[in-house]
Order: sequence, then structure tokens, then C-alpha cells
Amino acid sequence: MALDDVARFQPYEAAEVVAASFCCPLCLCRATQVFIAESECLAACRCSDCAVLWKVAMSDGQLLRMSLAPPRHLIVLSVTGGVPSLGWPVPD
Repeated sequence: MALDDVARFQPYEAAEVVAASFCCPLCLCRATQVFIAESECLAACRCSDCAVLWKVAMSDGQLLRMSLAPPRHLIVLSVTGGVPSLGWPVPD
């Protein structure tokens, strides 16, 4: 199932608010893996509980925040050439 979302936080907000933008849209658990494509201002996320995959669009300021000071419990990885497709293999 392909799901898309838009990040809903300001770059200056607390880590908890930032992390909430990357919560699973189905079970509301936090994403554990976030792959960020800096060239697209887009993140591909994976839920650790239900394994749902989704994409989150971000503004330039949100991308900068995620690059410089991501929430501690998220595994944030930068990728080149765009985010992986929703069929991407994700390491455990």
C-alpha cells in the first residue's frame, strides 16, 4: 500500500513534534527508519511495528532540521539520487 504525507512541523519545534510528523499513518507508531533524499526534499519512512512504507514531503527548512538535528530515536539516512521506491528492501 502506497501512502504519502506532508511533514507538519516548523524547523524550530521540539524533537517530539518533529518526530510526530514521521509517525506511521496506520498504527501511529513512530517510524524507525527515515531515508532522506536531499535533492527532492522527500523522505521514505518505514514503521518498525507494522512494516508499512510511506513517503513524507518536506520544505527546505524541514529538510535542514532533519539533516542537522533529527530526533534521537529516528534512524535518519541520507540517500543520493532520490528516495527509494516503496518496494525498497529495508535492512532490519
